[in-house]
Amino acid sequence: MTASHQPAMDNAYLSISQHSSSEERHYRDSIFSLEERLMANPTCIESIKAWISGYHQLATIYQLRGQYLLAQKCLLIPHQSMLYMAHNCHDEEVELIAIRAINITLPKLIEFTKVHPPCKNCMNELREQMSAIEQQNRQFH
Repeated sequence: MTASHQPAMDNAYLSISQHSSSEERHYRDSIFSLEERLMANPTCIESIKAWISGYHQLATIYQLRGQYLLAQKCLLIPHQSMLYMAHNCHDEEVELIAIRAINITLPKLIEFTKVHPPCKNCMNELREQMSAIEQQNRQFH
């Protein structure tokens, strides 16, 4: 994910505080390391999957703490980054990688919305994205 492919991580929301657990710090450090790797090689599928997984693990930690906005933010960062790559890249390989990654990020967001529903417009947008991804998956198979 080069700078042109991904919005910058919002450190204001994800800054390490005195209350951070070692597990949380581990995932933050992993995410940072993976972002550096992805800057050098934005199409490394293993790094993309690990980067997404790191954010999903942080989201789980925040959900367990009752920090639902932070959890949502951790789910949205990789999802929006992959959407950006899919829609703004003119390289078919990168677009396909991003679409495959959205197949990981979108279901997690949908699952989160079942417990913490967003506004109606946001939910409609997620449903439309899910339909579009399902349609694209049928085309690729």
